[in-house]
Amino acid sequence: MRIEVQNPSSPGTSFTDNTNSVLLKSYLWICEHKGLEVTYDDFRRRLEVDNIGESGNNRNIFSLLKTCGMAQYEENTTMLVDNFYTNSGLAYITVLDTLKILRQDNSTIEENVSEAETQFLDIQKELIYGALIKICSNKQSNYNKPFKDMVDFLLKYNKINKAEYAYLIYNKASKDISNDVEAYRNGSLQMDFFVINRDGQQNDGLGNFTAYTYFTSLLRQAGLIDKIENNYYKIAIEKTGLLKKLVEV
Repeated sequence: MRIEVQNPSSPGTSFTDNTNSVLLKSYLWICEHKGLEVTYDDFRRRLEVDNIGESGNNRNIFSLLKTCGMAQYEENTTMLVDNFYTNSGLAYITVLDTLKILRQDNSTIEENVSEAETQFLDIQKELIYGALIKICSNKQSNYNKPFKDMVDFLLKYNKINKAEYAYLIYNKASKDISNDVEAYRNGSLQMDFFVINRDGQQNDGLGNFTAYTYFTSLLRQAGLIDKIENNYYKIAIEKTGLLKKLVEV
């Protein structure tokens, strides 16, 4: 079966090591420029000049943070940089900074460092989960629906891979695809995918189907899913209830 699918809207980033590095460095930059009033665009340009990320990528990062309730700004409006990060954003940065210190500390017993690191990694996951709640409750976000559609699929079928999510998007999450999912998983349904870019260009396969990667990364970073064999992600142990809350908000 030939399937032509478009990438749904997505944040274009997640809480990767690169994102976390930009957050830490931009916070330090803000601390060095307290009292500065600039527009959001100028803020991003100044960060880039000081080698803190790249302006285009930072746009995706900060947009995600705003949707998640971790940052606050308005386009074309002057802001005080001191107020850029919200309390939840500052809490997340504090966790990142603490983890960085723990990993650099050679004076503490390794066992104690490992235990403390595990505790702060759990806090990090909880903060990211709180961010996902914000995404799912923000009806103005252009990726609210495709993200919640993925969560719905996971709750119904317990696991997901890129082809299944692409097929879900192809059917606009409106058709009951239970029989097709079963047929695909038992090998009786073959699908050839072509991703249609916004300019209409076709790409063979799902290499450019990036929304899946961003959404699964966010769910994994919140500790809600685990990667298993055959490039599937499945619901993590005892996380079904937390996933249900995402679609209920």
